[in-house]
Amino acid sequence: MPFIYPNPKRLECRGIKTFYGMEGQGFNATVYADGKKALTVIDDASGGPLMIEPIGEFGKKIAAEIVALCQTIPPTKFDDIDLKVSPDLYFDELVNFALEERRMAKARAKGTLFRLKDDKPSIAFRTVTVKDKDAAIKFLDGKFPNNYVLL
Repeated sequence: MPFIYPNPKRLECRGIKTFYGMEGQGFNATVYADGKKALTVIDDASGGPLMIEPIGEFGKKIAAEIVALCQTIPPTKFDDIDLKVSPDLYFDELVNFALEERRMAKARAKGTLFRLKDDKPSIAFRTVTVKDKDAAIKFLDGKFPNNYVLL
């Protein structure tokens, strides 16, 4: 599943550490832009905003570009509310995207990933514990004919 916002600087998160705090799950992550360290992003799980710390002048430049980019992104829907895309929301989605990619990579090592066409968006993927793609397709064709998508 692709990252939902524009990503002109090819931002990616590395070294993500997750933990549980007073207000849910938090994280620490290093954000790279075009392959170079740019920012540290921290959600301390206290219910407040993200801490976005630029790394050097390059990081300050990237942070300013993301602030400007967020102002051009149309509001996103959340429970029928239009939310303005802020740097907090942008980086939170970027970290969640990286965590989901990590989870999918682990699942791919065990089998074949798929989604049912009528799955709710909250169901990211399902797994058939068969690595051979042809065998997985044969199984899925029998169990869910014309109602699945391989990931």
